[in-house]
Amino acid sequence: TVYTVTITVTDDHYGHLIAKADDGGRGLVFVNTYTEPAKPDNDNDGGSSSGGSGSSSPSQVQVSSAQTGDDTNILLPLIGICVSGAVLGICAVVIYNRKKKTE
Repeated sequence: TVYTVTITVTDDHYGHLIAKADDGGRGLVFVNTYTEPAKPDNDNDGGSSSGGSGSSSPSQVQVSSAQTGDDTNILLPLIGICVSGAVLGICAVVIYNRKKKTE
């Protein structure tokens, strides 16, 4: 069975959103349930703690940056800042030398 419910969301201008449901007067009730999955068995962790004669290597963990949705290449702005700093430095030296010559 499909029921149509209209949800109207309004802003109270105090940082809250207010949601009101219109079910056409049918008095529908939505019940959300969650069944927690079974926990994994920790008895078999794949390692050996018996102190045997074999060599063990540490497990490798691959670390990567979080994907934030910002794909901006940081190298270009850094190059721009460095070039701007160099140009300002050259301008400062030229102005200093011109003032020194006129004195």
